[in-house]
Amino acid sequence: MRCNDAIAEAELQEGIATAAQNAGWKVMHVRPARTAVGGWRTAVRHDGKGWPDLFMVPPDRGVMAIESKAVRGRLTLKQSDWLNTLNRAGVPLIVTGQRWVGLACG
Repeated sequence: MRCNDAIAEAELQEGIATAAQNAGWKVMHVRPARTAVGGWRTAVRHDGKGWPDLFMVPPDRGVMAIESKAVRGRLTLKQSDWLNTLNRAGVPLIVTGQRWVGLACG
């Protein structure tokens, strides 16, 4: 990938998850599925809507939540609520997206 190329949200998530697993972290991602009418739904119950894209546990201790966004992606109210709730519980959080990918290109 060249530095000027856009990166898809799924590609960003996969890169983060792969790097974390290679470092010995446990990684969870709940994938959405296509519905019969062509939409997308993630099968969650209770307060699951808005849960961060990646929930990771390093080999030593602690947890981390990551929400990734595409180039023009915005947090939904449910996502913001979960991130605020996790933050109050002391969970380290990262919201990442295309605008930060370019920083590595210099």
